[in-house]
Amino acid sequence: MARIPPDDPKRPTGRPRLFDPAALARRLRGFPAFLFLDYDGTLVPIAPRPAQATFDDDGRALLRALGGMLPVAIVSGRARAIVRSLVGVPSLYYVGNHGLEISGPRVRLNVAVSAGWRRDLDTFLGAIEADAPSGLVIERKGVTASLHYRLVSIEDRSRWLPTLRRRLATWATGGRLCLVRGKAVYELRPPLDWNKGAAVRWLISRPGMTDRTPVYLGDDTTDEDAFRVVRENGIGILVGPPRRSAARYRLSGPAEVRRLLAHWQTTRDRSADINRSPGRRR
Repeated sequence: MARIPPDDPKRPTGRPRLFDPAALARRLRGFPAFLFLDYDGTLVPIAPRPAQATFDDDGRALLRALGGMLPVAIVSGRARAIVRSLVGVPSLYYVGNHGLEISGPRVRLNVAVSAGWRRDLDTFLGAIEADAPSGLVIERKGVTASLHYRLVSIEDRSRWLPTLRRRLATWATGGRLCLVRGKAVYELRPPLDWNKGAAVRWLISRPGMTDRTPVYLGDDTTDEDAFRVVRENGIGILVGPPRRSAARYRLSGPAEVRRLLAHWQTTRDRSADINRSPGRRR
């Protein structure tokens, strides 16, 4: 795997360094990279409802161009089929449901999830729906689910959230689910040792990928597993306001991500990129 400027692995995680997109693109130029991009909050702004976070044609053209230069993966908590449809560039890698579903050029992985978990998830969601406040959006994603409470009023949150937290904590403590809190959302996942970081590790271990430097961009706490995986031999880039993170660098928001990708496309030394995406003719 290609090396990046040294970092002290014993240094505790802190606040990532804010970078200008053009300067960061110059720093990344010449690395034989594998680019990983979160979707919501990274490629596109977070929307009040998941269905409103749509991608545009300029973004598709940019990802299509980058995908011709290096491997590009979209990593999302959404179901793989949904995020693939939203992005609309078939040649990329897609990682859905926090790593449980992976597909791309000559690869496909669906992490085994028991029928018992699916029944448990239906039970959990049924109990939550029974007394859910107005504004709660339950996103059912097959093997996982998201509880979006961004549209729940402050008054209802103060009444309902403590009860929800106690209920979720009981299920999680009992080993019946893996619970992760994100930006005004709770993620309900099967109790497996698998996440976005595991998916990144799996992809960069594929034949032809082991000499590449993973570059991961994400905005939420659900991306920290991936930041930790790439920390030693790759580059993690937090997107959004400053906070403690395992990422090394930071961009202020999706608009800056778009600028970074555009600069990276135009300034990258293509002759140094010795290994293009699988399936492309040289």
